[in-house]
Amino acid sequence: MLDLKEEVVNRNHFSKMVEDYIQEKPMPYMDAILACAEKCGIEPEMVSRLVSPTIKDKLEAEATELRLLKTGSQLPL
Repeated sequence: MLDLKEEVVNRNHFSKMVEDYIQEKPMPYMDAILACAEKCGIEPEMVSRLVSPTIKDKLEAEATELRLLKTGSQLPL
């Protein structure tokens, strides 16, 4: 896994970190995003700027599947 203490966190870096985290420990995207944010010392409110559109789509599909979102609704990210 990437060592974020030495690197600047940007959208590509954070998204790669989330994908790597899910590869290592299968879990929902929301949990992986929050775990990575905590590891980087980023407030959860600031994460939406760092999440790539691809991960947003996967997160939205996951939320719809779990019936957390109505079909056709979008996440407020």
